[in-house]
Amino acid sequence: MKNTMGITMWFLVFSLFMSQPLFANVNTDDTNQDFSKTVDPPKQLAQHHRKSMPDKRHYASIIIGAVNWPNLGDIDPSQAGFNPQQFGKFKTWGYNIEIDYHYLATTWFGKDLWIGLDFGVFFNENKGELSVVVLPSGETISGEIDSRGMYITPNLKWFVWGQRGSPRLYLGAGIGYYSLDFTELYEFGEGDEIFEENTIGGYLSAGLRFPVSKGSPESAAVILESKVHFADFGELAPDTGDIKGPIYIFQLGITF
Repeated sequence: MKNTMGITMWFLVFSLFMSQPLFANVNTDDTNQDFSKTVDPPKQLAQHHRKSMPDKRHYASIIIGAVNWPNLGDIDPSQAGFNPQQFGKFKTWGYNIEIDYHYLATTWFGKDLWIGLDFGVFFNENKGELSVVVLPSGETISGEIDSRGMYITPNLKWFVWGQRGSPRLYLGAGIGYYSLDFTELYEFGEGDEIFEENTIGGYLSAGLRFPVSKGSPESAAVILESKVHFADFGELAPDTGDIKGPIYIFQLGITF
C-alpha cells in the first residue's frame, strides 16, 4: 500500500513537471522576431555594393599625345644597305592618337576599378627623304619612310587616390596586340612597305582625372596620362638594332 501511494505521488509530480513549458523564460515571439530580422551577410554586402555604385558606369575617351621612343632612334637602316639620305634614322619623338572604352566594374579596397579596351596608333617620322619621278609627266614627288605603330589592349584602371566627383589619381596596366610597319608615304598615298611585324606586348600607366563639373561623378573629365609600352618587334635586318620598347607616351584627353 505504501509502495502504491509512493508511486502515485511520484507520478503526480512528474505529470505536473511535464505540464509546464520546457523553456518557460524564453519569449518565443521575440525569438521569431529576431530571426525574421536577420539578413544574409552576402546579400547585405551585395545590396551595399549596388547602392555605392553611381548610375553612370560606362566611359569613353578621346586622347592625343606625344611619343618618345629612344630605341627607335638607334635603328640604323644603312647597315641593311639603305641609302641614309633616303632611309635614315628615325626621329625619337612622334605623336599618338587613342580612343578607349571603360566600365566601372567594382570597387577594390574601397576604390573604383575600371576594366576597358584601348585602341591607339603612334607615328615617328624618318630623317631621310624620298623622291619619286611620276611618269609620264616627269613630276618629282617627295616622301619619307615613316614608322607606324598600333595597339589594342584590354586593361585595368584602379583609382588609388581621391573620391568620385573630385580630382583622382589612377594606376593602370594592359596587355594585348601590337603592330608596327615602316612604309613609304608620299603626297599621293602609300608606297612600298619596308618592314612589318606583329607581337604581344603590354603597358603600365598612371594618370590624373579632373571632372569638368566639380562634385558630379556623372560629368565629363579631363585626363592627363603617361604610359610605358613594352613590345619587341625584332630586327629590320641583322646588325641594324632591335626594334623594341620601352615606348613612352604622354597624353591629354577628355572622357565622357
